[in-house]
Amino acid sequence: GDYSLKVYILTQLSIGYVGCRSQLNVNWSNCNALQFWVIPDGNNQWTVIQINTSDGVSYEAYLQDYADFTNTTDPLLVTIPFYRL
Repeated sequence: GDYSLKVYILTQLSIGYVGCRSQLNVNWSNCNALQFWVIPDGNNQWTVIQINTSDGVSYEAYLQDYADFTNTTDPLLVTIPFYRL
């Protein structure tokens, strides 16, 4: 769609990770979650989704902690709630 982002891991890197960063100029102050579709590769890869806000607040989700993510290659709808600790 118009708001899609594809990230592919094509090779094992010596640094041990692949990342993708995108800076958005949007106001999410009235939002309480981020929701997106992900297609797992079935290899139980360590996968972190991190949101950093302009006021210094960070939100993280570790997808490999969820059984639905680790045991499938089917598309999954992921919802990451915004909780301030």
